[in-house]
Amino acid sequence: MLGVLFVPFQRLERIDSILFSNMIKRKACLDIITIMITIYYTGTGSKVNGIHTIKEFLQIMNNLFPYRDFDLEDWLEFSGAEIMK
Repeated sequence: MLGVLFVPFQRLERIDSILFSNMIKRKACLDIITIMITIYYTGTGSKVNGIHTIKEFLQIMNNLFPYRDFDLEDWLEFSGAEIMK
């Protein structure tokens, strides 16, 4: 048996704005975490000092090997890169 939920329009707008603001906050937190974590990689396409953000490292890997569909852990293992602590 299916139930139907009626939500007043004003309440629906409020729920939507809460979800949207939480999505922005979550993305901001992920951006901060991504900036804080650095990866040491000295292979092809790397910076001279070998220190990269996650975003930079993934861009390098995806540009060098566009036919591979890896996540961060796979790229780290494949390339021999390391997360700096």
